[in-house]
Amino acid sequence: MSAPAPQYPNSASDNPASRGRIARLLNWCLASRVRLIASCAVGLTLLGMLFASWSYFGQVALEPVDPSKVEAAIAALDAGLFEEAKMLVGQMQRQPAPPELLGGALFVLGAVKAHEAEI
Repeated sequence: MSAPAPQYPNSASDNPASRGRIARLLNWCLASRVRLIASCAVGLTLLGMLFASWSYFGQVALEPVDPSKVEAAIAALDAGLFEEAKMLVGQMQRQPAPPELLGGALFVLGAVKAHEAEI
């Protein structure tokens, strides 16, 4: 003899109002071909807007490279602190940079690699 499964009156599956709303919405969408196409178009538009906003906010969240970091990397290179210069350039690689800052970062990275090749 097995005991009956416990009933939870507050669960969403037992709520007839929520089940009724979903069923009515589904029936409305499937009532005709025009409604089906319209509801699919609305759903795809909302999904596209979700991905577009996610991409936009992801791009805004990235901090651009600070020009003082490039100057600090060049100063570390001039002082002979090759590991620190390499670390600063490595931190800059994770951030978007305008083209005028890329030249300095690539110069520092090239000088560090040339020094490592000599060792």
